[in-house]
Formats: sequence, structure tokens, C-alpha cells
Amino acid sequence: MDSLAVQLGLVFLLIAANAFFAAAEIALVSINRARLQVLIDAGNRRARLVEKLSDDSTRFLATIQVGVTFASFFTSATAAVQLSAPLAALLVPRVGPWGEQLAFFVVTAAVSLLSLILGELVPKRIALGSAEAVALAVAYPIDWLARVSSPLVRLLSGVTDLIVRLSGQNKLPSEVGITLAEIKSTIDLAEESGTVGEQERRIIYGAVALNTRPVRTLMVPRVQLVSISANASIPEARSIAAQSGHTRLPVYIETIDTIIGILHAKDLLALNPQQEATLAVREIARPVQFVPDSKLAGGLLREMQLQRTHLVVVVDEYGGTAGVVTLEDLLEEIVGEIRDEYDAEEETEYERLEDGSGIFLARTSIATVNNVLDFELPRDSALTLRGLMEAALERAPKEGERVEVDRFELELLPDGQRITVRALPEPEQEEA
Repeated sequence: MDSLAVQLGLVFLLIAANAFFAAAEIALVSINRARLQVLIDAGNRRARLVEKLSDDSTRFLATIQVGVTFASFFTSATAAVQLSAPLAALLVPRVGPWGEQLAFFVVTAAVSLLSLILGELVPKRIALGSAEAVALAVAYPIDWLARVSSPLVRLLSGVTDLIVRLSGQNKLPSEVGITLAEIKSTIDLAEESGTVGEQERRIIYGAVALNTRPVRTLMVPRVQLVSISANASIPEARSIAAQSGHTRLPVYIETIDTIIGILHAKDLLALNPQQEATLAVREIARPVQFVPDSKLAGGLLREMQLQRTHLVVVVDEYGGTAGVVTLEDLLEEIVGEIRDEYDAEEETEYERLEDGSGIFLARTSIATVNNVLDFELPRDSALTLRGLMEAALERAPKEGERVEVDRFELELLPDGQRITVRALPEPEQEEA
């Protein structure tokens, strides 16, 4: 009986070892890297070791696999050799020669089931729910085992790397870039769980989307530009700046396609009466930066921050002026409308309706509509809602007219200045 108790204790000890390795694997793989970095910044040594193990995943996975393999092997061997003998002694007198085989099968099946539940499923479930705590707890033991078994681990790692390279898959999952869809999915899950709110979700969406959006989708188009001639007098410039409310005005020669600089309103305030009477706008205009309309907004935002530029001119493929983009335009795509006490009241650009649709000014960009309503209106044929309707109709839309674009309906309201955008219902599937 004492011998049987020792053998049972050995089996449970081996199952516990298997459980340790199973929990360690899940915890080290699924730990939140952002939270881990916080612990590292706070000086947590275990967290730094966890990062070291995670960065060398082949090493720690090989160590864990060695441990799991040995634990499973000795569990099965102990059960087959030691535990089946007492059961066989009870079965042989009753079932004859088949008693030994039956005892071997029963013991192996029972131990395998026990090992699966206690050595795999339960520890992995616990580790998945408490990845941080488990990872910090197993960091030192796993690192020590990796050092002890390093010759065998290096051999296994080398063979693994060779096979992976031969298969054409050279990158580990951590080296493969995360997609925009995956980021949005993660943020949506965080919103559903209450970790982030709707406003935070929109800010993250906007920041990520900037890296995929060309500046032409959020620029102020040339037809809406307030600009000034290079030959204009200083009093004329002050009048235009005061009427428009803009602090920066593009300065052009002859046509808007020949912009030579930017006029800063504050430069007008620094002039004395003699300068006002003798200088022209071209003489106080500052240098201007040009960017192609295909440039991604995220890259432009970083450049404008580094260069301390607040306004750039967007040019089309022919070199003509397509519009302008300000630093405020880029930031508003992330945080929403930025207003101060000096901004004049503007007509509301959009109104969200309870049924999920919205009413927008006809000049509103398609990108803005998609961001506000979480729609996917096509942006390849036009930049604004009115342009999208014109592209779909192949003519200018009439007041009250409707048009379907993909899975959406656009309606120009009777005032001719606003467009209702709504999603069409999904077609019912035909019964088989």
C-alpha cells in the first residue's frame, strides 16, 4: 500500500510539473506587452526577465516543450509500469490472460484523462485569466531551466529555425505588422468591455486612420480657399484677414496655381505706418511648403510637428493647387472639431440621426462621413458627398433626388446644401 501511495504521488507530481509548463507557456505568450512595459519602467526585475523570455520565444518555448515532453513521458511510463500491476493482479483471476492488457488500458486512459484536465486544461485556463501574475511567477524557474537545458534547447531551436526557414516563413508572429482591421477589432472589444469609451475609440480610430489617408481627403479644397495677391497692399491684406478670420493666407501671383508664400496675420501687426504705405504682400510673405495630394496624412502630421509648420499647400499630379492643409485640420481628424472663443459660428457640418443615418453639408468629405457613421462609402471617385452623387448620376444632382451607392443611399435635401446618408437594409436571404 505504501508503494502504491508513493507511485500515485509520483504520478500527481509529474502531472503538476506538466501543469506548470502548460501555464507558463500560455502566460508568457499572452501577457499584455503594454502592461509589461509599465512594470519594467517601475523597475520590476521579473517583468524585465519576462520581456527577455518573450523576445526569445524560440528559446523559452523549446525549454517548455522539453519539460512537457519529459513530464508526459514519465507520467505515462510510471502509470503503465507501476500502477497497472496492482490492477492486473485483481483482473487476471476474473478475466483471464486479458487482465494485464485491460489493466494497462484502463490505467493509461485514466492517467491520460487526469493529465489532460489537471495538467493542461485547468492550468491553461488559469494562466489565460491571470497571465501577468503567472508570467511573473514562472519567469525565474523557466529562465533557470533554460540555462540548465541550454545544450538540448539550442539543438531543438536550431532544428526548428532550419525547418521554418525551409518552409519560407522567416518571420515570427511578433515581427509581422498588425493590420488596421486588427487594431480596430481590438479597440471595439475594449469599448464593449468598458475599458475605453466611445470618444476614446474615435480618437484611436482617427489616429490610426491618418496613416492610411492621403491628404486630399481632408484638405480645404481650392474652391474654398481664401488667398491674396502678392501685389496687394498691406491695408488690403488686413481687410481680407479680418473678414476671413484666418491667421494664415496663401499668397499667389496671377492665379491660385502659382502660390509663392504664406502671409501671417501677426506680421501685419508688426508693421509701422511707413512700411504699410510702401510694402506689398510679397515682401512680407513667408516661405511655403508644398506636398503632393497623395501624401499620407500621418506622415505629414509628423513632418509639420518637426518643422513647426502650421499650413502646407497641396498640389495635384499636374502641379496645380489642389487645396491647403493646416495642422489644425490634421488634429481635428483625431480629436474632433477644435473651436476657440474667437471662432465665428459655423453651420453645423452634420447631424447624426437615431436610425444610424446622418445629415451632412454637401461639401463634407466622404472620409468624415465614414468616420462619423462608421460607414464604408467609396472614396475612389470623389472626395465630397456632392462629388459622390455627381459621379454616381454622371451629372449634377437635383434637389430631393436620391441615388444608391454600393450599400448606401444619398439624398440631396430641398435646400440643395445638405445630403442625407443612410445604410440600405441587407437583402433577405432566399429560403433554400
